[in-house]
Amino acid sequence: MNHSDISCRVATRLDVESLLNLFPQITSRPHSLSAKTLGLEESIRIFDEMSDYGNIFIVVGESDKGIVAVLIMAIVPNFTYEGRPWAIIENVVVAREQRGKGFGKKLMTFAINLAEEKGCYKLQLLSGPNEDQVGFYRSLGMQDRTSRGFKKYFVERE
Repeated sequence: MNHSDISCRVATRLDVESLLNLFPQITSRPHSLSAKTLGLEESIRIFDEMSDYGNIFIVVGESDKGIVAVLIMAIVPNFTYEGRPWAIIENVVVAREQRGKGFGKKLMTFAINLAEEKGCYKLQLLSGPNEDQVGFYRSLGMQDRTSRGFKKYFVERE
């Protein structure tokens, strides 16, 4: 299978249950805080809240196996760059058994194009330090030598 067998779209409320099965695969540590999701009812409430903002997009990639990739992109209004917004991506996940098949590239390309269509002057994300992760984002034309990312967690990391 190659990336041409993947279609991408903005998620709907009906996708939430599938997303709850996919999001824990964001980490290889199944009992870590990053792998923990909420129940279906609370997750639907959060999905609705995100949808109500109008500038938060949950993008999914589908194959004949169903939803196999997801990311969340927020578009933020801005005072600089002539009022052009900027975008940030978080929670990029491809199902473990589907990695290396082009799902991530197709998903990210869809999100990059969406951000550009929305008039964003930039798109940014934070990545883990593993060379395969860094290489993946570089292959999409993203630069990691022009900025430095900082994080502050407000919960304990496991």
